[in-house]
Amino acid sequence: MHMTSSLLVAIIAVSASAFCMADENPRVMQFPADAGYVDVTQAPYNAVADGKTDCAAAIQKALDEARYLYLPNGTYLVSDTINWGMKEPEAKRKILQGQSRDGVIIRLKDAAKDFDQPNRPKEVLRLASRGNLEGPANAFRNAIYDLTIEAGEKNPGAIGILFYAHNQGAMENVRVVSKGEHSGLVGVDLYRGLTGPCLVKNVIVEGFDYGVRAGGTVRQITFSGLTLKGQRKYGLYNDNNVLSLEDLTSDNTVPAVHNRAGWGFITLINAQLRGGDPSVSAIENVNGDVFLRNIHSAGYARALTSGGHAVEGSSVDEFTTGGVHTLFQSGQKSLNLPIEKTPEVAWDSPDQWVPVTRFQPVQAEYTTERGQKRKYMDWAPAIQQAIDSGAKTVYFPDLPQKQNYTIGTTVILRGNLKRFFGSEADFSYRQPADQPAFRIADGAAGTVVMERFQRGYGGSALAIEIDTGRTVVIRNCIPGTVTSTAKPGRVFLEDVCGGPFEFKNKTIFARQLNPEPRVAKITNDGGSLWIMGYKSEQPGQVVVTRNGTTELI
Repeated sequence: MHMTSSLLVAIIAVSASAFCMADENPRVMQFPADAGYVDVTQAPYNAVADGKTDCAAAIQKALDEARYLYLPNGTYLVSDTINWGMKEPEAKRKILQGQSRDGVIIRLKDAAKDFDQPNRPKEVLRLASRGNLEGPANAFRNAIYDLTIEAGEKNPGAIGILFYAHNQGAMENVRVVSKGEHSGLVGVDLYRGLTGPCLVKNVIVEGFDYGVRAGGTVRQITFSGLTLKGQRKYGLYNDNNVLSLEDLTSDNTVPAVHNRAGWGFITLINAQLRGGDPSVSAIENVNGDVFLRNIHSAGYARALTSGGHAVEGSSVDEFTTGGVHTLFQSGQKSLNLPIEKTPEVAWDSPDQWVPVTRFQPVQAEYTTERGQKRKYMDWAPAIQQAIDSGAKTVYFPDLPQKQNYTIGTTVILRGNLKRFFGSEADFSYRQPADQPAFRIADGAAGTVVMERFQRGYGGSALAIEIDTGRTVVIRNCIPGTVTSTAKPGRVFLEDVCGGPFEFKNKTIFARQLNPEPRVAKITNDGGSLWIMGYKSEQPGQVVVTRNGTTELI
């Protein structure tokens, strides 16, 4: 937890065996036609992904009119910036989904107009409004998945992507490339505005002056599986932000990591920093704070320079600025225990997905806080029928007028279900808060995934109860309370905003966690809890650990 310039050593750490490269076999993403993702190659947008036709206007029109876009494999040539929205309220809850990382290429035209001035940079993709980036931090749920961005040649002022998200948002399985010798200023720009908290996962940046540039106002950005190659100035440049990284691979002659300013705090575990230059260090910590563990470099003068002082050696076992404080008699280092990656569950063919709209909701009634009776359509029976139909994947098509899926009784995830795909839907719950909206029970699949949904406004909190020993993955979503029974098992939280989170006897791995309730935000009772990337709001205990072990990075 980055609250002072010193490190509070917790109980769990990570072993060298946890290191891995970025995903070498990117997934292929396909959805049913009614899953809510607008295909930009279809009418009325008709983008032509032949690498010759300018698609900028077609993609921009689709972004202006729809929230969730789908790009089939192909090369989409663009000559101008693609903006997330015209105004600030439009630049949130938007998703750009490609079919595959290597199959979908958004390519900037060579020598494109106004991309020639590094002192006035311009983005290929701008995941923010055309207006002010310093506005309210409410760019919730923005995401970009599974595609490649190419900055073209003779575009020295080009920024591959300006990524902008708050509380819950992700850039996953993305490749950003600049092929020209002098083309491309920044690959991934996290520098301006109030970026974060958000997750950057399995991202590859090739070329550019700066591979990744972060800064602006102190927020929190989590990286998992970042690969940097062939930068001209710095691989990762941080100016005043708080970054948590695992599994960084760099193949560069320039410094792989540069932490410039006093507010900057970088936590980096498991890094392979190759290539190097014998005149520079792999990591330069100028005037900020760092916690480093399991760092290996090759070709550089040394692995680390911190505060103007060289730390000799090509590897860093464990290092922190500002000294170590501990509440327990556990020594001055972390325990170096292993962590686990979030498991990937194979995606079924879209024709095997079962929509909940295949079944009928029922009319129900609830009582308002003022004692008034109100009727609504309860989708719980339809969702349960979809799950109990034998489906491995259940999804949620758009409802008319973008209505919420309102749930009146607890839905049980059981049977053959392995993927509960929310399709970015909003859920509301009409029962008392002490009854969960969803209960994850035992079933045929060893791992069950809940993803891409959020709690809607109105109704009780959207609570999830984990009542199973199988592995549970909750990711890219905003639920309410998440609790568990005492059955041992593994839980993975990835890019999740919500809470509180209360676990018993569980092994929990969380990446980019953002709990905001006014009570104890996460409780670990009798289990093992590892968190990388944590931001919270409101009064209340940040972490409560009873009879267990916890590390917060």
